[in-house]
Amino acid sequence: MAEAIGGERVGIRVSPAANLHGAIEDEPAETAATYRALIDGIAPLGLAYLHTIGDSAGPLLRDLRARFGGPLVVNDGWIPVTSESTARRRVEGGQADLVAVGRAFIANPDLIRRWQHHAALTEPDSATFYGGDERGYTDYPSLPEMQPLTPQTASDIRGGMSTRGKHDRDRESRPAVPGAGDAPADALGLAAGDRADRHYAHGAVRAVDVVMAHPG
Repeated sequence: MAEAIGGERVGIRVSPAANLHGAIEDEPAETAATYRALIDGIAPLGLAYLHTIGDSAGPLLRDLRARFGGPLVVNDGWIPVTSESTARRRVEGGQADLVAVGRAFIANPDLIRRWQHHAALTEPDSATFYGGDERGYTDYPSLPEMQPLTPQTASDIRGGMSTRGKHDRDRESRPAVPGAGDAPADALGLAAGDRADRHYAHGAVRAVDVVMAHPG
């Protein structure tokens, strides 16, 4: 693919020892050797990014990042749902260039705006992740367009939110970001990622990523 369209237009995701869909990698030494050989083989292609699933602070993923030598997108996995504070911590701690966020963005089409204003989030409904109808595609609520997010407005939004569930952001646990305030998304290093339909044996998982890039 890189030869056909250029490495700068190709990315790859790896999930060492994720153990999903019958692909079991339960031998740490063999798993590490396999992925090191893979990354060493593709590093010269100059790919756009390496996307990893797992503990980005762990020794294997740190090693793979060094071997790849290009932009790294990370995601911690499936439990828990990636939060704003986690995404900021990964980027500001130097563990990643970008953080992929799936479920929170699926359930909140205006996730970046909600994060900017510390608004409540709608909980994703996992029952709609595989196939089905319009539910889980187009029926998640957005904040009122152009409406100032005063404390009263945020309270009203929470009160009228989808019955899927809701939760408030824990502001006190969020690391301070100097000068963040109501800055535009690009000033905070936030950008909407590409929509991807990921097909598995039992249907299609809709995944929409939001990536948080380092401001520098």
